[in-house]
Amino acid sequence: GVTITNSEFSHNNNGSPSVFWAGLFINTNGSITLNGVSACDNGGNGAELDAVKGTTIKNSVFNNNLGLTSQSQYGNGLYINNTSTSNHILLENVQADGNVNYGIFLSSSGNVTLKNVNAYNNGASSICPGVYIENRNGTGTVSITNSTFKENGQNGLAIYSHKNVTLNGITALDNGYFGVFVDNCN
Repeated sequence: GVTITNSEFSHNNNGSPSVFWAGLFINTNGSITLNGVSACDNGGNGAELDAVKGTTIKNSVFNNNLGLTSQSQYGNGLYINNTSTSNHILLENVQADGNVNYGIFLSSSGNVTLKNVNAYNNGASSICPGVYIENRNGTGTVSITNSTFKENGQNGLAIYSHKNVTLNGITALDNGYFGVFVDNCN
């Protein structure tokens, strides 16, 4: 696995508007643990992660990452693809603000847990949600507590899951579409 603490991955960009560079890119057959990471102002995703054995991110910031509004796979604060496994994604004390597309994009077949996550002013021109969770392809549940989704271009929070979704202590204000959108149909 990969563990990174108290590190910054910011201002990575070769200046070409059609080439996208993540501040941090990890692809591992193990797990990913980030604590105290900042990935901001990159010319692509702040962090792009793919872990077979799960992902845990705490006390981290993913702000103002750039990309083209027509290519939503880039310009996201945090982009996690754990679809090849049923292992977890845990975000705790994470901030994603001012990204061109998604603040946070999560795709997982396992459990997704967010605690104290803030997504503000993401996708303003691309009509992307602050946080997007794709969880329909596995057996995982979604649980979100004490989190804020504010002034995002589309939904503040969008969840697609066939299993249980639990929300507690959610604030969703002034988003372009729904504050919170949950599709829990089979």
